[in-house]
Amino acid sequence: MAVAGSAFILATIWKNPRVRTPSYVLLAALAFTDFFTELSTILCQPFYVVYRMQELSGNFKMSCIAGVIAQIARYYFPSLTDIVMAIIAVERWLHMS
Repeated sequence: MAVAGSAFILATIWKNPRVRTPSYVLLAALAFTDFFTELSTILCQPFYVVYRMQELSGNFKMSCIAGVIAQIARYYFPSLTDIVMAIIAVERWLHMS
């Protein structure tokens, strides 16, 4: 549901040139990071399972690769979402003052 909602927001801002103001561009950035956060959550879980299964079976090379992919997917995009939310808060504060 979150992936579809973020995709609809991105499509709306992309198709309608009237809403390409700085506030809507930041909203599009937030929708973009949310979109990939949800996709990374979907991808993170299978890679984590592969990581644990390979670790138990003794295949440490595959375990290491799957673990790195799972960790990157788990932390990178949610961190970007936090950064974009902070930028939006500063933009709103500057707009009000």
